[in-house]
Amino acid sequence: MATPSSRTVEVNVNEAVCIYKADSQIEVIVGYESRTFGDGEIRRRESLTRLKTTAYTYLLRTKPSGERVVLRDPASAWVLSNGVDPSNGDTVEVKPAYVLAGSELLVRYTDAGEGKLEREIVTGGEGGRIVCPEANQSIRKFDWDPASFGTFWSFNYVRVQTLELIVPDVFLLDEGIKCTYRLGLSYKWNGVHGIKQLLSQGGNDPTPLLVAAARIDLTAQKGDGTGPWKELSRVAGWSGMELESCLVLACDEDVTPEEQIGRDYVKAILEQKAAVQKRLFEAEVDITILSKRSEQWAANYERVAKVKTDYMMAMNVVAKGAGGRDRGYSRVVACCCCSVASKVSASIWGQGEGGGGGGGSLNQLVDDSAKVGVSGSASAENGVDTSVKIKWADEIEKPPAPSPAPCPAPAPYGGGYGGGYEPAPAPYVPKVR
Repeated sequence: MATPSSRTVEVNVNEAVCIYKADSQIEVIVGYESRTFGDGEIRRRESLTRLKTTAYTYLLRTKPSGERVVLRDPASAWVLSNGVDPSNGDTVEVKPAYVLAGSELLVRYTDAGEGKLEREIVTGGEGGRIVCPEANQSIRKFDWDPASFGTFWSFNYVRVQTLELIVPDVFLLDEGIKCTYRLGLSYKWNGVHGIKQLLSQGGNDPTPLLVAAARIDLTAQKGDGTGPWKELSRVAGWSGMELESCLVLACDEDVTPEEQIGRDYVKAILEQKAAVQKRLFEAEVDITILSKRSEQWAANYERVAKVKTDYMMAMNVVAKGAGGRDRGYSRVVACCCCSVASKVSASIWGQGEGGGGGGGSLNQLVDDSAKVGVSGSASAENGVDTSVKIKWADEIEKPPAPSPAPCPAPAPYGGGYGGGYEPAPAPYVPKVR
């Protein structure tokens, strides 16, 4: 492409340039073309953009006078950045065509002049069709409630569709409350006849009428939503719809701000009560566990104490019996035996709960002067078992008394001391000072 300072303007293929001349003339050059201009003849130039149609679009030309022209595929136009064709001043737009499936229809209006509009329902037919309105035609767009239908321009009169209705202010007299219901409707448009019936009512959004009809049916049903939906079916048919089914999706009770404050207060109290009950339960569980542990500890301590006591008693008795008449010796032996008994009992407690086993017996019979006998035994096999038996003097079998030794013959008098029999002299016992 030529530079602005050049007298020659060269335009490549698939390009176009608008030349504004010094004499206020406009010239459009479409490539490939090369043009030469005189000095000062070009005031400025601007590149153009090409608009063209496809199988699903068309060009709409609006002349300065307001007249509109529709150009179907194939069609194209070179325009400036503002969409104006510099060669004639027309405003050019690319419009999407209306593609109808075989089960769809739309409403087209034609300006017949003198303020008259002719309405026509166009169906997709077999295999569908592409509708490009003429310059004097328009396709009606339905701008209904966005929460229900939204904005659309075609109706499908074969497919079953769904619609959600919010029905507030439903009074249930038996319960004395007011509720808001959420309903799910299944319906389909009743063909060309149904759309004509809808258009005869003005073609407005039927949602408010459906909500009012559903409120009447819900009040008659006392809020259970089990049907029948007489009023709702009647209004739907009047709006060109064929009602298939209606289900209650949700029901919320309407409450005033004061009632809501009271409910929140009660809810907070119940939550606190539940928290306290949970803590009390956890505390009771902990107390129960500690009590069981304490009982087990006490039982274990009692068994240990019993084992030690039994062995100490047995060993004390044995030690005292072994001492005989000598009380000092008896005490010493008893003390030593007590120490041994304590060590033995502790050793048995530390090992008695393990594996293995053993047994032993200790018997002591004291003469009749001690007048006591002891029999003790101990065994351990996965535990400790002790037993002590004490027999008193009347229970002990006394051995037969020995025969007295024969008295020695008296020495002859005076033997060694002058003859005859004389008593032997007493032994010498030194005096202790």
